[in-house]
Amino acid sequence: MEGVVFANLGDENSTEVNNTNFRHNMSLEVNSIFSKAERAALIVAYTFVFFCCVFGNLLIMIVVFLHRRLRTVTNFFLINLAVADLCVGVFCVFQNLSLYLMNSWPFGNFLCKMYHFIQSLTYTASITILMIICIERYMAIVHPLWSKHAVTLKRLRVVIAFVWLICAVYCCPRLIIYGTAEIPSPSGTTIECFLQRRYYDSEVYDIVNFVFLLIVPLVIIIILYTIIGIRLWRGKQCLSQAPRTIINARRKVVRLLLAVVLSFALCNLPFHARKLWQYWSPNFNGGTKESVFITIGTTLLLYFNSGINPILYAFLSNNFRNSMKDVLCCRKYQNTSRFTSYRSNARNAQRQQRSSIVQIG
Repeated sequence: MEGVVFANLGDENSTEVNNTNFRHNMSLEVNSIFSKAERAALIVAYTFVFFCCVFGNLLIMIVVFLHRRLRTVTNFFLINLAVADLCVGVFCVFQNLSLYLMNSWPFGNFLCKMYHFIQSLTYTASITILMIICIERYMAIVHPLWSKHAVTLKRLRVVIAFVWLICAVYCCPRLIIYGTAEIPSPSGTTIECFLQRRYYDSEVYDIVNFVFLLIVPLVIIIILYTIIGIRLWRGKQCLSQAPRTIINARRKVVRLLLAVVLSFALCNLPFHARKLWQYWSPNFNGGTKESVFITIGTTLLLYFNSGINPILYAFLSNNFRNSMKDVLCCRKYQNTSRFTSYRSNARNAQRQQRSSIVQIG
């Protein structure tokens, strides 16, 4: 998921030094094709995405931390999604911008590795968390009795820890294959953040990501949400006898989650389509200005997905919207102990679920 369109180009059989020099020369070419107005537009666009990613997701964390009513099972997963999105803003956005505006990598070897590692980790964790949220909603709505005993706070913590661990293991090779090196140039020595191609087959990696970390999870999510939708909107069995407020609340939650999944798909598909076009189209020319702007646009859209979720929460969830207003306007809110754990809130949720099940039955 490199920031420059030519990062994956070149002869895969050539030496590492030749590939590095090729990338460096092309970087100089890209940096020279932007006018001052275009550079200013890039800075404004990346800054907007950065603020959405960082401050939007920080606001979500603060809101859930301060309001007890938002500490639900679903929001527990959404907070982990916010953590991943926050990392995109901190480790990826401006680092990617520097590839287009600077001839030398200014952030050092550690941030070079972290830039590529976090970018891959957050994407992998996000799609996995969205799939787990879908499975949790499916169990809670379609199999409520079984879900009451199976979905516990301890198991949720184990699941989310396992998700982060597996995603980190999957992405950790990037900490090895990426690094910085000093490259001679006409103006002196520059620092490049580059990949060591002898350890890395970018085509295979990106195709695996596209199939198993986008298409397959989205198919699973579509199938499960279709079943959930049929049960909530057309079901004639137990849910049809539930109080109207419970059904409406569940529908609103599903609408919000569907919007989050849809935004993820729409923001990520152009990036993957561009990568596949780059690999398989004989007409692709990474040295043209149009190709560079396509790369910038798809990458920026990829990052914007990490900043759009707080906006969706504000528009589609009354609880989130009102709680955000309380925090932003410094209003009084239902004060809870700073050390209140999710355990007590999970127990309250289970009591409400048992109560609703009794009413449904």
